[in-house]
Amino acid sequence: QMMKDLEMLFMCGLPGHGHLELIDLELEEDFVAVKNPQNLSLPRKFSYLEAAALALGLESIISYVKEPALHNRALHVKERLQEFLSQRESFVAVSEGSNEPEQWKNFEDLVSTACAQGTALQITYRSARTDSLSERVIFPKTLYRERGHAYTIAYCEEAMELRHFRIDRIMNAKPSSSQPSHSLTSQSGEKTQIIAWIAPRNRFFVEENPGIIQSISEADPLSDSPVGPGGLLVHFLIDDCSWLKRSLLELPDPVQIVEPAWFIEEFDAHIDAILDLYR
Repeated sequence: QMMKDLEMLFMCGLPGHGHLELIDLELEEDFVAVKNPQNLSLPRKFSYLEAAALALGLESIISYVKEPALHNRALHVKERLQEFLSQRESFVAVSEGSNEPEQWKNFEDLVSTACAQGTALQITYRSARTDSLSERVIFPKTLYRERGHAYTIAYCEEAMELRHFRIDRIMNAKPSSSQPSHSLTSQSGEKTQIIAWIAPRNRFFVEENPGIIQSISEADPLSDSPVGPGGLLVHFLIDDCSWLKRSLLELPDPVQIVEPAWFIEEFDAHIDAILDLYR
């Protein structure tokens, strides 16, 4: 939207709207240079609603700004916006925010510590689908951000598989001394070798996860493989087989497990369980 607005400036200017009266600017990566500002020679003032929107937007992201210098600048902008908005207390109260973002930040720190130490958390989680609360013991594996939200990929003892949990849906969290009871994650710390044929269109998964790939063999494009012409025979070496099982099931084109036998049984059983939902 910002780019569209800046491009619109090329068609704005003083009455007459000839090439001498139009605004001229340059866009270069993250910088905007206005060469012929016309009536923009002085910074224009925000409207009340524009300032309120900026204050609310800043409040929603300020807790995620980690760099000290940038965080201080954000606080300074926040103070100036609040001064401008102080004539209407309702907006000031909203821009101050609640304690929830700080609470979610604490939960994020707990998850990050659990990931680093390989420990468990006992959480109270609100489901987005049913809007119900459930008590779970999870073993966080990693943290990531997507579309402005923090998530953790964690093994859930209740579901007995890896799940994605959104941090702001965690209502309560505390460290747990529980030990993982699942069999698909190596308890000895040794990695498991899994061999699978994957269709050519699934190659992106191999390219995105080089750390778990031991070797790759390509079938002749003109010959048949269990997953069609040009299939890839991939040797995985991994310590969390439940994550691999779930990831392979999510691939768009066919996958056929070669060995070990117990993983083939787990993989086929999961496929059958999914198909049962459609019967």
